[in-house]
Amino acid sequence: MSIGVLLGTLLPSARSAQAVGLLIFFPSFLLGAGGPPPHVMGSTVKLVAGPLPLTQLTDAVREPWLGIGQATGSLIVVGCMAVIATVIAARRAAL
Repeated sequence: MSIGVLLGTLLPSARSAQAVGLLIFFPSFLLGAGGPPPHVMGSTVKLVAGPLPLTQLTDAVREPWLGIGQATGSLIVVGCMAVIATVIAARRAAL
């Protein structure tokens, strides 16, 4: 949500923010959550998908659910991304 607010503050209109948001969302969704499982992805695709926010969020949910970890690192990364996007959006909106 904070990335969407950031796009709304950076782009000139709601329509352009929606278009860019969708262009970001669909590849992120397919690589991070709704596409093939990470273990069947190629090494280059894993490298691209790794830092995506939706990949981090999916890992944060999947690991504790399956009992394979605590996912503290993923939660910290997602939280940091949200805080950074919120701070940039707030500074941009104040201009």
